[in-house]
Amino acid sequence: MTSDQELISRYLDDELREDDRYELNQRVKTSPQFASALAQAVLLHDRLRGELQAQAFSTATTTSEVISPRETRAASSFVGRGAWAVALSLMVLASFVAAVTWLGSSQGELAASQEVDRLIAAQQQSPDRTYQITVEQIAPDSNFPNGDDGRPPKPPLDQARLYVRRGHQFVLVRPLPDGEAFITGSNGLESWAVRPSGPVRVSDDLTRFQHDLPGHEHQMPLINIEEGMQRLLAAYEVEFQSVESTEDQAEPMRRLIAKRKPGNRGPEQVEITYAEQSRLIHEMRFTEMPYGPQRLTIRLTLLEQQDLGPKFFAHPSHHQPDRPVERE
Repeated sequence: MTSDQELISRYLDDELREDDRYELNQRVKTSPQFASALAQAVLLHDRLRGELQAQAFSTATTTSEVISPRETRAASSFVGRGAWAVALSLMVLASFVAAVTWLGSSQGELAASQEVDRLIAAQQQSPDRTYQITVEQIAPDSNFPNGDDGRPPKPPLDQARLYVRRGHQFVLVRPLPDGEAFITGSNGLESWAVRPSGPVRVSDDLTRFQHDLPGHEHQMPLINIEEGMQRLLAAYEVEFQSVESTEDQAEPMRRLIAKRKPGNRGPEQVEITYAEQSRLIHEMRFTEMPYGPQRLTIRLTLLEQQDLGPKFFAHPSHHQPDRPVERE
């Protein structure tokens, strides 16, 4: 088998046989190292030939000598090789840039995955958290079927309070226009709903009363931010940026920005602002999150983190003791 160096030398000396030409083309296509070495050799050879031709032309001009037809053909051959070498160099450069881009993209995805894992681990170690929910914008959902689907309208989310504890435990308190509250929750063993009137409803199905939570149907549940962040890596383009610090902040802040990839469901964009060192989440923002026939842009702001006690996430803590309880 002809060595790389010998094949390159034959090409430069214009001594390639038919089988040599085929072999050279195959190696250019399959070996970036060979293609790069060939391009460098051709460019160097062409530069040297150019210098010699320039000197020869200068001598010929001085002595009124005429360049022979054979020398003219040789010069044309080298000019052709030079143009081919430039094209080859551009091809090698493009392959190199593509490889570097792919490597940078892979490293970026790995770094994002590692940072999300750290965020998840930090939330699992933190005490109970209380968030204030603010609805910033409401828009109709064009994907929602028209007409009455038989279900009552969802309670409003604006100014709701969300209490979260590890183990799929939550309490969501939504204020109603008449001043009453609609409360749903779970203590990790059963889920429940406390309406302003009627019996308290309890179910062994932990997801039974989560359907009113934004993001639940698209695996982006507000009550389990850790699971939602796992989905971000699969369905969203994730990047990070620094956040300008304020005087009341104990440590620098960072922001995770996730933009939904085409073909996936869920909010258009998710922003998570967290402390750089402790990775405590201070704020979350969901842009155009599906919520029944609407798409909401909502913001969750951390109010406090503290242990709420052993009974807070059980339904008796949120209604009078004489209320009837109906188990499903």
